[in-house]
Amino acid sequence: MFAFGSVARLDILAARQEGKRQALCFLRMDSVEQEQQVMRELGVGRFGGALVVIVDLLGSGPTVDLGPGARMA
Repeated sequence: MFAFGSVARLDILAARQEGKRQALCFLRMDSVEQEQQVMRELGVGRFGGALVVIVDLLGSGPTVDLGPGARMA
């Protein structure tokens, strides 16, 4: 696990692309050095001065695996 420092700002925008639900996460770190480390280690790019991370979201909502013996009421 890598520690990149504190996030100074985080903006999240919901999006749909090719039938997938995604979250576009725009973030700013406390320092330019931290941002460069995130870019280098995770292959993250910039858009409008912020780092951009695209996260694929699950189906219509969060999915919880309760195990093979679980039953829904």
